Amino acid sequence: MDLVGPRYLKGSTRLYCFNLIDTSTHAVHIEPIRSKEAVEIVRGIMEAWRQLGLPDCLQMDNEMTFRGSNRHPRSLGLVLRFVLSMGVVVRFIPCAAPWRNGMIEKFNDTFDKRFFRVQKFADFDALKAEAAVFQKFHNERHRYSTQGGRTPQQMQELYSPRPKMRLPSGFDPKVPLQLDEGVISFVRFIRSDGVLEVLGTRFKVDNGLIYSYVEADLIIHRHTLVVSSNDVVHHRFSFVMPVDW
Repeated sequence: MDLVGPRYLKGSTRLYCFNLIDTSTHAVHIEPIRSKEAVEIVRGIMEAWRQLGLPDCLQMDNEMTFRGSNRHPRSLGLVLRFVLSMGVVVRFIPCAAPWRNGMIEKFNDTFDKRFFRVQKFADFDALKAEAAVFQKFHNERHRYSTQGGRTPQQMQELYSPRPKMRLPSGFDPKVPLQLDEGVISFVRFIRSDGVLEVLGTRFKVDNGLIYSYVEADLIIHRHTLVVSSNDVVHHRFSFVMPVDW
């Protein structure tokens, strides 16, 4: 998933677009939102998963709204809590490496060139309605050579339906959810200082990991950060988190 924006309509109306793509089918969900506050992102994810079903993993960049807060770096934000509470693994790409989220970035470019830059919208509601039309056209008509010329909808028909999202009774997207377990995976490049930084916390790693990418998996229910490279575990660091998650 990714955020496009800010973009502006006539009258200086600022908006963002929350875009999500299913990597197995190329089906997309487009959700124009008025701000990039966490509650808006959660609502966008909810609507996407209502249509596409629950994934195994949600990959994203290091946008602060996705992560939480720099003031309380180990306290998981609203977006992370919601995604983890649905049993979905979170995966953060390396910092300042948008090409590592290439599929959604490519779609964002298509969305920008073939939708936002070629149409005029009277207001936010008009843009939202047209975005739904563009989404439907893409999912039903756009053919991908990597899928044998099939459309996203045709690919969805080939796969078993994804599990449906089940929300807790009385769910309010503004209220952080209690977490019992979950995994957050951070892909990070280790520079010459040999330091791995995760959620504002720095760890010194083996010199053999310098100038390489590592996978740092935060196992929430164990308060443990497991650092591996090429499927070999190199470190297990204690990672105590606040009890009020």
